[in-house]
Amino acid sequence: MTFLTSDIDHAIVITQHDLRGFLYFGVRTRHKSAQVLDAITGNFVAFASGSKNCISYFKSSFKDYLSVCEKIYDDCNEPQREAIQLIIQDIILQNEELRKEASLGKRDASDCLVLKEDNRWGKAVLALAEVFEIDLKEVVHS
Repeated sequence: MTFLTSDIDHAIVITQHDLRGFLYFGVRTRHKSAQVLDAITGNFVAFASGSKNCISYFKSSFKDYLSVCEKIYDDCNEPQREAIQLIIQDIILQNEELRKEASLGKRDASDCLVLKEDNRWGKAVLALAEVFEIDLKEVVHS
C-alpha cells in the first residue's frame, strides 16, 4: 500500500494549523491541553496514512506505529520529511510547556502526556521520532 503525497501534505497542513491553536472551522483555542495535543498526534498519523482504518490510535502497538511511520517516511519527499520533523519537535515541545506549567502549579500534573511506549500518545510520538530521526533529548534540552 502506498500513501498518497496529497494525504501526507494534508496531514502536514492540518497538523501545523492545529498546533497553532486553530481547530476545524477556523475556531481558535487559546487553551492548550494534553487532550488536544493527544488528538492532534493521533490525527496526524491517520491523515498521513490516508485512512483512519490504517491504524487504531487506541489499540495499535508501538510496532504497528513503527510500521505505519516507516511507510509514511518511505512515501514522503524530502520537504515533507523536514516538515514532519518540525511537527514532531513542536509536539514534544508543547508537551514540555505543559509539564513546566504543571511544575509551577499553573496546571494539574495530570494534564501532561507521558512519553512511553505503553500509552497511545507516547507510542505514536516515539515511533514518529524514531523513524524521522528526532533526538528527543536534544529537542527537550534545546
